[in-house]
Formats: sequence, C-alpha cells, structure tokens
Amino acid sequence: RILFVFLALGYCVLNLACKEQNTTQNHNETAKEHTPAPIATPHSEKAEGILTETVAKDSIASEDEIRALYAGITTGNTLTLAPKTYYLDLPVQIISKDSLTLDGNGATLIMKNKSEDVVFISDSRNITLKNLKATHIEHDGPLGCTGSAIQVYDNNDILIEKCALNGSGIIGVVAYETRNLKIVDNYIYNNSRYGVLYTNTSVEINNNKFEDNGPNGNDHVAEGLNGGLSEIVPIEGNVNKRDIQMSGNTFIQSPDSM
Repeated sequence: RILFVFLALGYCVLNLACKEQNTTQNHNETAKEHTPAPIATPHSEKAEGILTETVAKDSIASEDEIRALYAGITTGNTLTLAPKTYYLDLPVQIISKDSLTLDGNGATLIMKNKSEDVVFISDSRNITLKNLKATHIEHDGPLGCTGSAIQVYDNNDILIEKCALNGSGIIGVVAYETRNLKIVDNYIYNNSRYGVLYTNTSVEINNNKFEDNGPNGNDHVAEGLNGGLSEIVPIEGNVNKRDIQMSGNTFIQSPDSM
C-alpha cells in the first residue's frame, strides 16, 4: 500500500508539472500573437504628411521655444529660430507688421491643424521669411490637408527665400492682392495642387526648384484670374509677362506622376 501511495503521488506531481509546462507554452504563444508589430517609418505621398525622417526628442522645440516664436512676430524684429522641429497648434501669423525678418536657421515648422496654413502674412510690408521648412503633420484620414504652406494676402514687399515648402500643403505659396512678392532660391515640391498660385499680385520667381506639384506632377506655377479662383491658368516655364517675372527656375516632374 505504501508503495502504491508513493507511485500515485509521483504520478500526480508529474501530471501537474506537465500541465504547468503546457500552460506556460500556451501563454507564451498567446503573448507572441498579441505582440504589436514594429511601428513603420512614416512615408511621404502627395497630400500626405511629409515628415519622413525620425525626429530626435532633443531636436523638438519646447513649449517655451514655440511661445517665443509667436511672441517674436513684432514690427522691426529679426527673429532667429533654433534649428529644431516646431510642432504648431496655430499658424505663424504676421499681420499688420513692418520690417520683420523670420530666419528659420534650418528649423522645420509643422502645422498640426491640416486646415490651417503654416504661415499667414497679411496687411504687412518689408517681410522676409528664410531658411525654414514649412509643412503639415501626416494626416490619418481620407481628406488629407487643405491648408497651404504659406499664404500671402494684401501686402507689400514680401521675400520668401531659401525655404522648403513641402507636400501636405495644398499649395506651396498662395498669394492674393500683394505688391512685389519675391520667391527666390526655394525648394517647392510635392504640393497637392500647385507650387505657387497667385492672383492680383506682382511676383518675381527666380532660381527655385519645383518638383512634383499638383495631381499630374507638373502644376508648378499658376495664375488665378479672379479672387474666387474659379478660373486658373497654368504658367509653363520661365516667363516674363504682366505681373510675373521668372528666371533660373528648374521644373521636375516625378516619374510616378507621368
């Protein structure tokens, strides 16, 4: 009887060990099934977000730095940003200002609201934007972005120089009722409608690189014939005619758009 009891106890212990091993294996297999896949690197497509590179935490502008950007938009100021990525809840608005220079110093401005422009300039004169990238955050729905990178409305003497105006902006630069707008040495690319669209504006467009703008990849510059933009005429190549002078620009159509 004693031997039988020991054998029975041994069987029970062995059986429990086997069940525990099976339970552990099943738990591990279940955990593997529910382990999330690695997060994919964001991709860049026209009318989608353009931030394709990983942004290190120490290169993201702090809340104080973003507040300083907004606060620095004052008449007569030269505002130089840190070369960081600024995630914006509101547009950079330059309204009724005179003799202001915004030097991005290599900064990237990313608008989080896809229906807003990144930079909006109105009723101002002698304004310079330079050395920055303007785009929107990647969208997560079917509608995409409806804001432009830069909108210029009713100004005098505006210079946009050495900037990258990119992608999720529906238009790189859209200009209304502005005198002496200069767009010089910029990279204007992957905008979903136009690279530059102007109406009732005198503009010089020199030495820019235009690439893959508009649905067919070749809508780089256009003129709106009325304020409602119901009639739009494409501008092809470097031209000189009423209200527009162009020279030294290069135009590239992406092979994927052909």
